Amino acid sequence: MSEYQFEEIIFHCITPLHVGCGQDVGIVDLPVVRERTTGYPYIPGSGIRGPVRLRCEGANGKVASRILGREADDPGGISSGCVSVLDARLLLFPVRSAPGIFHWITCPYVLRRYQDDRKYFLGESNGVPVPTGSPGADEYWGGNVSSLYMEEYPFGAPNGQEDGGWNWNLDFDGVDANRVVLVSDETFSHFVGSATIVLQRNRLSSAKTVVRGQLFSLEACPPETFFYGFFGATGERAAKKISAPAGDEEVEGADEIPLKSAEVQRELRKALTGDANGGEAHLILGGSESTGLGITKMIWKAGGSGKKNGQEQEGEQ
Repeated sequence: MSEYQFEEIIFHCITPLHVGCGQDVGIVDLPVVRERTTGYPYIPGSGIRGPVRLRCEGANGKVASRILGREADDPGGISSGCVSVLDARLLLFPVRSAPGIFHWITCPYVLRRYQDDRKYFLGESNGVPVPTGSPGADEYWGGNVSSLYMEEYPFGAPNGQEDGGWNWNLDFDGVDANRVVLVSDETFSHFVGSATIVLQRNRLSSAKTVVRGQLFSLEACPPETFFYGFFGATGERAAKKISAPAGDEEVEGADEIPLKSAEVQRELRKALTGDANGGEAHLILGGSESTGLGITKMIWKAGGSGKKNGQEQEGEQ
């Protein structure tokens, strides 16, 4: 079995994000894809890998073919890739609030899962603020305010404590810790199920009337939603010479020693962010790209001791 070295990726929605699951028989014609067990929206790894490959090919097509694999009709022939792109899971969900414009919500289950995922894939939790208990159905922890309305529901801090003994303490670019609150698992499930955006779409005829059957609703995760995921890399299975597309220059040493997992990660970081040590990039994920949906900031949080198939890493592959 191949061994993978993983690093964490944060996805920050800049515009509404629609990663669909096909048509539905409910109120919304085109709902977002959700986890079967929890009902949380998520981004399938297959929906991330395509935009990742497109960006990598734009930066360096030969390296992209080498680390992401080639199809049978490619000049170099078919080959396996060295990169594994996992599903992105929900971490912070924005909800309209007063006071303030909105607050991010999370819950004990989501934080425990995030902690467990980091321990498994990276070998460390990075101080994920997992609570020892849970807020009540009409309570929230954190935020440093004594009362809060989210959507039409009133919430209060427990026993007059403004933080409830819990505060968001992770350094995420674009996240104000004072606007992150912890709610119960049930409250979180309610909001992520009912506080998404529902957009109306249509197609007009030349007479500026709606074409029959072309008025439909589309669900999307709101801007400011945060997901997390992991990119894994394994060493090349064998040395392969890259056949460059017409007009491209040959890559020096491309047919020499196979890349190790750490080298594959560096090449992927460089192709995606322009920095071999990691950084930020903007991808377009999901559908309705032509109407501006899916613009997402990808933040590569390189670091951690690393894991290979859940085992502590003792050295580079």
